[in-house]
Amino acid sequence: MTVGNAITKLSAVGVGSLIGVGIGVTVPGVLQLVDLFSAVQDRKRRRDAQHLCRCIADELKALQSRAYARPPADGVFAAAVTICTDTLDRHGLDSADFLRLGLQPERAADAVLDHAPFNSADRSEGIPAAARRILVCFYARLREEKDLLREVLPGLYTEIMRQGETLDRVDARTERIVELVQRPPVIDVNMVLAIAEHQGYLSPEKAKALEEQVSRTQADLERIRNAGPYWRTEVDAAIKAFNLSDIDGAKSAFARLDALIAEHRAALTMQERELRQEEARSKHAQATLFYPFEASRSEPLLTQAAELAETNIWYWIECGRARLAIGSLARAAAAFQTARDLAEASGSDRDLGVALNSLGDVRRAQGDLAGALDAYAADLAIADKLAAADPGNAEWQRDLSVSWERIGDVRRAHGDLAGALAAHNERHAIAEKLAAADPGNAGWQRDLSVSWERLAGIHERQGDRAEAIAAWREALTISEALAARFPDSVDLQTTPVVHFAGLARLADVTTAEGRAAARGHLERALALLQPLAAAGKLDAQRAGWVDWIEGELAELEP
Repeated sequence: MTVGNAITKLSAVGVGSLIGVGIGVTVPGVLQLVDLFSAVQDRKRRRDAQHLCRCIADELKALQSRAYARPPADGVFAAAVTICTDTLDRHGLDSADFLRLGLQPERAADAVLDHAPFNSADRSEGIPAAARRILVCFYARLREEKDLLREVLPGLYTEIMRQGETLDRVDARTERIVELVQRPPVIDVNMVLAIAEHQGYLSPEKAKALEEQVSRTQADLERIRNAGPYWRTEVDAAIKAFNLSDIDGAKSAFARLDALIAEHRAALTMQERELRQEEARSKHAQATLFYPFEASRSEPLLTQAAELAETNIWYWIECGRARLAIGSLARAAAAFQTARDLAEASGSDRDLGVALNSLGDVRRAQGDLAGALDAYAADLAIADKLAAADPGNAEWQRDLSVSWERIGDVRRAHGDLAGALAAHNERHAIAEKLAAADPGNAGWQRDLSVSWERLAGIHERQGDRAEAIAAWREALTISEALAARFPDSVDLQTTPVVHFAGLARLADVTTAEGRAAARGHLERALALLQPLAAAGKLDAQRAGWVDWIEGELAELEP
């Protein structure tokens, strides 16, 4: 790294005033800065800051020693542009570096002439003053790095005042400070989960999927951040505001980012495709962060992201899921078909399996059970191949279990109870294996509970009362344990209600003992629902369960 690169990247507001110390200009507040610096306990960081200060001080001395001819008053602007370009050239910087600074020579000169200290008295000093003001503009790029400033500014003051101090080279410690300054903010995933919990019912499975989506969003924002010279500030501002619960501030930052991207895309037709990708990533990030469980609001953003990116398989899948959630079935099918075609072209088996599984979901919602079964069967073939290739991959094993579950559900809906039971037994074997391998994994335990629930329902429809009761009890044992572990999860708190209802339904109410058993199951279910209903945490469907249970209890009264 050259000295020019170092001072270009590692400075901030206030440094311009300190520049003046070395040339006889008074600096208010320097003593307070020195006090801040002395409070820093980390000696290594203090030495790093002082080292950087020497780099900057040497550059200032070199600038001060250069001789410039004084131009006529009306030639100051042109001379300032010349000096700006010359300063960059001396340090091996080019126009691309100018863009990364968010400056152009003309803009730098404008900023110099508009800068408050550059008044008529400064003009009489000649071009060195203009050049110093230009460097001030460069330094002003890192305004938010206040923690670093507390170390750098006082040290800079000290080194400028020191006489005869020189530095031969910039070493790796300067690179370390560059890394600290340029480290981007990271999305607070807990903030996203909190918004999702507020907007819907966040099961452990949904939470994990959302965390993965946030991870992809973080990567997308990193690409935006690194792709455009003016975009980094807005990306960082959006993430910082979001992490502080300032949703309006985050939305404003994204609006500015979208405007910058759109403006840049319009001006640079040669980079049209890549800029469409960046705009797509921004739209996708907004949908993920602001509306993780508000499909009616996320769908337009996800549609824009998918259409802009064109070939991003997961954007089309997520777009299709949002459309399915709002009941736009034909458009959801179109999105999933696009994802399927892209996955086939790319050769990505897992992505193809997900697209086929999703396509089966929308066909099932459309009432096309035969079409749904075809899609699920194609997904099953892929999932089986992947799971066989890597038996130790738990995620691929779960994909296979989900494929069997979908096939079992469609067969049951079609009236093929024997075929449904066979499919769900396949799914159950995998769920038991995963849950046994990791008993503390709530997701695997919940999968096993749901598997028992599916088996209970099929046995019940087949008239096999004993097997159905046994399966409902197994499901209840797991769901009650999960409800105790996660008291804040509405989804997990209400899952046992379904299992209590199943047991109550199978009780022999023709006998006093059976009526008592049914009443006990329903009362325990009601005890789970009533506190949640009082707190306003139940959606319309679950709120309706309260009335249903109370009605059933009334009928069981002697």
